Amino acid sequence: MAPNGVSDRSARLPRLIMIRILLLVAMQATLFPGTAFAQLAWDTFSPAQQTYPTATVTIDENMAATTTVLTITTTGATGTVTYSIASSTTAAFTIGASTGVITVNDASLLDREAISFIDLVLQAVDTSPATVSTTVRIDLKDVNEIAPTFSSTSTYSVTISESATVGTTIQALTVTDTDSAATNVACTISSGDPDGKFQFRSDNQTIELKAAIEPDSPTNNSLTYTLTIVCYDNFNGVYSGGSLASTGTVSVSVTPVNDNSPTWGTFTPALATPITTIDENLASGTIFTAAASDVDYGTDGVVTFSFSTVKFNTGADASALFTIGSSSGVVSRTAATTPALDRETYSHVEFVVLAMDSPTVTADRLTITQTVQVNLKDVNEFTPVFDPSTGLYNVSFSETAPAGTLVLNVSVSDPDFSRTAISCTITSGNTLDRFQMRADGTSLELKTQIEPDSPTSDPINYVLTLSCADNTAGTYSGGQKSSTGTVTVWVEYNNDYSPVWSTFSPAWTSATTPISTILENLAVNQTVFTASATDDDAGDDGLVVYSISGAVAENGSSVMEAFAINGSSGAVSIANSTVLDREGYSYVDVTVEARDSPASGTTYTITQTVRIGISDYNEFPPAFTPSTGLYTPAIPETTTAGTAVQTIVATDPDYSNTAVVCAIAAGNSLNRFAINTADKKLVETASVIQPDKPTLDPTIYLLTVHCADMNNGTLGTPVLTSTAYITVNVTLVNDYDPTITLNSTTMVIPEDTSVSSFIVSVTADDLDYGNDGTFTISLSPTTPFALTGDRTKLLLTEALDRETKDSYVIEMRALDQGSPARSSTTTLTVSITDVNDNTPVCSPNTYNVSVTADSAATLVASIPCTDADLGDNQLLAYSFLSGDTRNLTLSSTTGALTTTFLTYDSAAPSKTLVITVRDSATPASAQRTATVTVTVHVLPRNLGPPVWGTFNPPWISATTAINSVSENADEGFAVFTAVAIDYDSGPDGQVIYSLASVTGTDGSTSVDLSSVFNISSSSGQVQVKTKGILDREATPAYTYINFVVQARDNPTTGTPNSIIQTVRVDVTDFNELDPTFTGDPFSATLVEDSAAGTLVKQMVVSDPDSSNTIITCQITSGNDLSLFRTNSANSTIIELNTAIDPDRPKNHPLSYLLIVTCLDNNGAGSYRTATANLSVTITTTNDHTPVVSIPIGSSITLPETQAIGDVADISVVDQDYGTDGTVACSIAPTGTFGLTGCTKLTLVSGLDYPTASSYSLTITAVDSGQRRELAASW
Repeated sequence: MAPNGVSDRSARLPRLIMIRILLLVAMQATLFPGTAFAQLAWDTFSPAQQTYPTATVTIDENMAATTTVLTITTTGATGTVTYSIASSTTAAFTIGASTGVITVNDASLLDREAISFIDLVLQAVDTSPATVSTTVRIDLKDVNEIAPTFSSTSTYSVTISESATVGTTIQALTVTDTDSAATNVACTISSGDPDGKFQFRSDNQTIELKAAIEPDSPTNNSLTYTLTIVCYDNFNGVYSGGSLASTGTVSVSVTPVNDNSPTWGTFTPALATPITTIDENLASGTIFTAAASDVDYGTDGVVTFSFSTVKFNTGADASALFTIGSSSGVVSRTAATTPALDRETYSHVEFVVLAMDSPTVTADRLTITQTVQVNLKDVNEFTPVFDPSTGLYNVSFSETAPAGTLVLNVSVSDPDFSRTAISCTITSGNTLDRFQMRADGTSLELKTQIEPDSPTSDPINYVLTLSCADNTAGTYSGGQKSSTGTVTVWVEYNNDYSPVWSTFSPAWTSATTPISTILENLAVNQTVFTASATDDDAGDDGLVVYSISGAVAENGSSVMEAFAINGSSGAVSIANSTVLDREGYSYVDVTVEARDSPASGTTYTITQTVRIGISDYNEFPPAFTPSTGLYTPAIPETTTAGTAVQTIVATDPDYSNTAVVCAIAAGNSLNRFAINTADKKLVETASVIQPDKPTLDPTIYLLTVHCADMNNGTLGTPVLTSTAYITVNVTLVNDYDPTITLNSTTMVIPEDTSVSSFIVSVTADDLDYGNDGTFTISLSPTTPFALTGDRTKLLLTEALDRETKDSYVIEMRALDQGSPARSSTTTLTVSITDVNDNTPVCSPNTYNVSVTADSAATLVASIPCTDADLGDNQLLAYSFLSGDTRNLTLSSTTGALTTTFLTYDSAAPSKTLVITVRDSATPASAQRTATVTVTVHVLPRNLGPPVWGTFNPPWISATTAINSVSENADEGFAVFTAVAIDYDSGPDGQVIYSLASVTGTDGSTSVDLSSVFNISSSSGQVQVKTKGILDREATPAYTYINFVVQARDNPTTGTPNSIIQTVRVDVTDFNELDPTFTGDPFSATLVEDSAAGTLVKQMVVSDPDSSNTIITCQITSGNDLSLFRTNSANSTIIELNTAIDPDRPKNHPLSYLLIVTCLDNNGAGSYRTATANLSVTITTTNDHTPVVSIPIGSSITLPETQAIGDVADISVVDQDYGTDGTVACSIAPTGTFGLTGCTKLTLVSGLDYPTASSYSLTITAVDSGQRRELAASW
């Protein structure tokens, strides 16, 4: 009906057309399920479009012209889309008509102070034409433009006292920002505060003291600070344009205060009573140095020194003898001589030292005092005296005297009254360390026996210089005083060694092994070998003399006259060479004698049998068989290298030089022959002898061969040779095949090649000599090709037809005239190419087919045609010649005919097409064609269900996660959005979504999770409905969720059509559980001194979360001594960082309580922690032996009248801990002496000099582990 209710055909026609289009779309969706059809709609906005009036994008008010603000696209367009701004509140923007890109057109219209937003109505039109439009809002954002300003000045000066406390106000600033929106200003100190002494209060404009300023030592803060202040607006970044800043300066001066007294430092030497001891005759030098310091700044911290008093222990004044440096504190001796420093009058000097600081106001001075005692020490004055006074001594003894033999008691004494202990040392003449002084200091004895014999070879005369000194314990000042004496020592010889054989030259091995081998004609005086013997005695007792006592040949005959020996050197030489004969024997045994030469007493003699090998001398040259030495062998030309040609029969009459070796001397200029490397008398071929081409070797050779005798691979001496002559004849052999070579073994020619055309070049040859190298060539087949008379070319002899035969394989055979004959064959393949001489053939050439309306890409007919030709001549192309071809596609290469949405027309349900089939010959004028007729009948179509569209996020497959959801996801969390499309109109095209099932699974077990999620029936968005049910650690476990989503249409009548899709969503873990320990509290026991790296405890800790399970641990308490650590590779392992030693002096504790903290998630990101206690107990071992020491030495002298009681201190130390370090002491023998605990040696009964003049006492210390240490005997 027309708007006024009157029937109007012209108004009704467009509605009917529209209805037809809608029905067509619905039919397409029904008949082609899963196929999307285009409809113009908005696709993407960048940034994403927001629901109006919410702003889609916010931009700065000063955005530059041409800057992109928003990009829009459409989908489902027909043809070209044109974009435009249908309306706007301002002309500030423009849009690309083809691109949809919205940019700034006029930046001056973007003024936040004038407007806060701009609304655009956007429109897109395609060529169908279809139109879509939408409204978007663009918000404007204010931009920061003006920097902050200081109210009055940007430069400030402030003075404060050193005693100012933290929080004291330094300077209040007034800084403002005139921007209407960016009024928030914050100031910072950018430089000038290296010590971090200042900060801004929370108002961001008031500077206060952050930390006390301490110019005194050891802090040494500065007294002046120049602070650079930078003040920023918009510091919280609310507005665009960033922050703008202004700079100011605050200068701070600090006034110092004298608030510290001097303090004594480390004296030199360190303070003690006494601090030092000086000689009674000290004339000058430093006594000690006082040290004090004052941490105050400047002159307040300058310290000066002086004496309050200096007195002797008697109270007498001693200030004239000493001075102190006012600034250095050095106390030294003055030049004054009175009163005298006399140890017999005074025992020490007492100094009272005064130290004071130096403030500007004298009344503010602060002082301290220190009393120091210096002791006086007696001085040594006299040197020891010898008896005789010259200090010269002479002694002698036998070389057999053992170590420890007393050589001399030195008589020496010290005239000093209190210093009678003398100790002598050997200062020179004891280079071999053969002498030493006994413990008494005056007894000279043998340290080791003196051995003048070999191999020691000690001297027999020694001149020893002795230095004898008093005051050996260093008890008295003045050092030691000493005197020097001389002791001359003589050692007497004793003959006590027999000669012994040493290394012969050459070396002697055994009596049956030749020491050397000599020629039977060795010249007179030539050395055969040298015997060698040694005698360790010194002097004539060790002199060795040699002689020969016998010489017997292998056959038992004596050959004494053949040899002589040098009596002093032992060299054995030839005396008469005519006696030796290799043909009679192979060796001679010589007996050598060696004896020593003592002046008196027993003479010692030794003997040795030495075997000498006798070698042959070369006398005869080789002899041939036959005796002429002439040989005439023959060999064929095919003989290979290394083939025997002639063996020379040669022998040598000599005894040993019987081997014969030969060499070719002449006739081998081409090196065709050689002597065999193994058989030196065998002549063999060195290479193939080839008379054939191209070598053309000779067939006769005359070789001259020299042969020499030799023995064991060595030529005879002298070299003796003989000459042989060998004539070698080479016989011919037919050993080469004739050869045929073509310039190509494959040829391609067209089938219309003319007769007599050249096909291929031929080269033939035979390398054999004479008739063996003459040959003939034959062809198979014999047609349609033949050779030219000179056998150099192959020609075509008959016309070709590819359709009859498309290739030929020609065999060429060459046969020579040798006996036996040899031949070879070469094959040529000739391929025939096509010429276009056949028309395409199509069978059938008429088709009747049916197709359903609106079918997309439906195959209507396949048109198979063939062409007997090859290549492009056979390649066919298909094209329409006539008929209605709309919505039809013809493949030009295969002839496949397909539809593209053919519409049904009841008035004309069929169309007839004529198709041309053409081959692809070149040129086009040579192409041949055929035609095919096709009649297409169009049938009507029905409706279909919804189809899935693009999910958000996109769906890939049922086994690929579309998204992930955390196990603690909030209610309303959007998991994904399902999208389905139904191209029907009205309710038939309405899509309704539902969840068929929701199942959590790990691939093997499953859990129903339908109560956790819901889906919007209209939008398809799946959300979390109930928080707290998802549990990644649940049992049975699930790591992902399968959603089965259903989409159905909503038809007015009939059964709805539906589709389903399985969607996978991964469940991600949330770190919600702390690590847990198994076995907490832990305990461990270690033995003391266990090495660093020793395992203390493996902490058993795990994390119940399904992820975040990487545990890292650290010791957070109880490790103050750093004795423990975590293993670098596995931090749950606690190990020793260093050995624990409870013994002295380290005194480590025996028990420890370690707090170990473990973090999950590898200690990164959002991690959780747990702590455990580890108790470590150390067990001790008795690993130290008690040490007994006697401070006064290993001897003590007591008067016979010594009173009963303690007589000496002893010291016993055991470093072990506890009872292991508890020591009990005992003494042996008992009776006269005893012990007071382990600290005193005690006289328990009176001494009687005539009865006992000395005692040897042994002190035994035993700890609880029964370890013991014996003191040196007293």
